[in-house]
Amino acid sequence: MMSFSAPDGRTLQWVLRSQLGSGPLALLALRGLTLPDQIFTVDAAESAQALTTGLGNSDMDEMEL
Repeated sequence: MMSFSAPDGRTLQWVLRSQLGSGPLALLALRGLTLPDQIFTVDAAESAQALTTGLGNSDMDEMEL
């Protein structure tokens, strides 16, 4: 989904779906649209810490059945 602001300040959202041709990548041919080189940055150390600290702390542990 692409979101952008219109001149009147409203947020417009564009859902990209296609079953034919090159799909949403066909947008790259429009007006020189390009994708960024990197969309997400992940710090491996932070990811590992988040995974290990969250292992024993589940919301499901506190639920009554």
